[in-house]
Formats: sequence, structure tokens, C-alpha cells
Amino acid sequence: MKLNKLIGSFFIFAASLTIIGLFGTTAAFAQTQKNSCAIWYPIFLENRDGPEVHKLMLAVHAGYGYRGCDKQKDKEITDYIKKTEPIIKKEQEAGNAPTDVQLRMFCDDIFIGEPPQVQGFAPIEFSYNYEYRFWKLAGVDPAKDTEETAIPKVQKWLENYKRFLICDVNRGFAVSNGSLLKLSVYLNFPHLIDSLLLTYEVDINFVDLVDGKNVIDFIDDEIARLDPTGRNPNEAVKTLKSYRDKYTSLGARTSAEIKREISWTAEDYLKAANALIPYTNRNYNLADYYYSKAIELKPNNIEAYKLRATVRCKYFGKLKAAADEKKVIELGGKVEQKCQ
Repeated sequence: MKLNKLIGSFFIFAASLTIIGLFGTTAAFAQTQKNSCAIWYPIFLENRDGPEVHKLMLAVHAGYGYRGCDKQKDKEITDYIKKTEPIIKKEQEAGNAPTDVQLRMFCDDIFIGEPPQVQGFAPIEFSYNYEYRFWKLAGVDPAKDTEETAIPKVQKWLENYKRFLICDVNRGFAVSNGSLLKLSVYLNFPHLIDSLLLTYEVDINFVDLVDGKNVIDFIDDEIARLDPTGRNPNEAVKTLKSYRDKYTSLGARTSAEIKREISWTAEDYLKAANALIPYTNRNYNLADYYYSKAIELKPNNIEAYKLRATVRCKYFGKLKAAADEKKVIELGGKVEQKCQ
């Protein structure tokens, strides 16, 4: 991939926005670019020395925040791109990292919403082409992989590259170079996020580098735009609210909530999960998410494993519950009643 070409495309796009007046005035556009840099630059500092996947992510997004920065930051970014371009190119040539063209094909998949052209590729049937593309780019071998071995591969690929799935469209979509997830909400195409949450169990709480907001923030913004008074919900608003209820029940949060929860301890998550008892069809996923966070922060948390096993026995099945019960015993705890 030629990063100069990619970055140039960002600049051409930015210039076109100014010309057609979407930002109103040149001054407003300059302020938008400055704000973009304010969002993007701290993430650049945090990740520039991170794994290769972060280097690719930063290079892809560099063009957008680039001109909003001052001369010193501009030089840092330019030097960074020069240093990482050979690394990125090598990764892509080896097939270890997707190209920008491959990534942006997902945008077309969501727009078109058609079944895959290739059938029989995987041990399961795909409803949409984006699913086939996930599996192919994740390196799934249809001759060897079963559904059980393929899904973890796809899950790992998605966790690595979900930030790269961005769409530059001008069909009313307000977030230029925004997340594929936001585009799917805008197009009323819930299947993408449903599969990310339910099939691949991917964390969708990441923010776009262009606006510092995640998909729940976007849904809230769209609801406020379509029903500013909150008193006249039309069908579009009702649909957005249904998406929000479903995604938050599966662990999605606003970016503000995520920042607030960063300071939570394992005990805080455990307390929040226990406050949801008795579990219902509307909150069991949230309880599972909170127990999982408590375990993440405190791996030897016997109580969290036991309570999560209870949730999983009722809503996720015996196998997942059994894994937690086994962990309880390994940690020296006792399982009073195993999942049946």
C-alpha cells in the first residue's frame, strides 16, 4: 500500500468538503481539523510504539488528523509514517495485514447487503458477503477448519482490525471516514453488529479517531437529531432505541461510561452485576459482561466465576457454565450445584 496515496486521498476528501460547503466556511473546516488532531494525537502517542497492528491503524488514520496539527506534531507524524511504511508494506505483502482496499470493501458489502458470491467456503452458510470476507481475511481454511476452530480466528482478526473498518461515503452519512459499525446503524443494517456481538463476541466500545465517539454515542446523536425535543419519536427513532437497548444489554457503552468504568475495581463490577439479580432477558448479557470484567481485573475471583456460571447456565448453555465451574474448583472453591 502506498501510504502517500492514501494520505493524499484523505486530503482531497477534506478539500472537497470545504469546497461543497459541508462545514459552512473555511474557518469552520479548519476548526474541525484542529479538533480532529486533538482527538487523534493522544492516541498516536499512546500507540505509536505498540504492536504492528497499531502501527497500521495509525498510518491509515494519519491523513485525517495530519493537517490539523501544529508543525512539531506534523513532523512527528511525518517521521512516523516514513519509519513504519516499510513495516506495513511487508506485513501486507506477507498477507498478515489487510490492505486499505480490502478493508473498504466492507463498506460496499453493507451498502449492498447481498449474500456472498462464493458458496461452500465455510462449514456454515453466510447470509451476507461481509461474513465471507471476515473468514477469508482471517485465514480460515475451509478444508480444515470447523466452526469451532474458525470462529476464534475470525474473532482475533476482528479484535485486531475492527478500527480499520472505516467508510468514506457522502450519501447522508455524517461521519466521514467513520466506523463501519456506525454506517450499518445509519443504513438500518443491524446484522453486522449482531454478528460481532453474538457470534464473535467482539468489544464494540472503541471510538473513532475522527470524532472520539463510539457506536452508542452515534446512536444517541442520531436520536437527538431526529427527535430533538424527545417528544415525537418516529419509526426511525424507535428503531434506533431498539438497537441501543439491544447493544447495551450485550455490554455496549457510551464513551463517557467507558471512561468512568475505567476506574472501577473488580469489586465495583461484581457489585454492579449483583445489582441486576434477578437476571432477565433484558439484563443477563450485561451481568455476564460485568462478571467477566471482574474476572479480568481479578483472575482468581472465585465468587465472580460462580455467579457467571449461574448466568451462563441459564442463558448461554451448559458448556460455558461448565468451564466456569471447573475454574471455581481449580481455584479451591466449591460448586454447590452444577449446571444441568
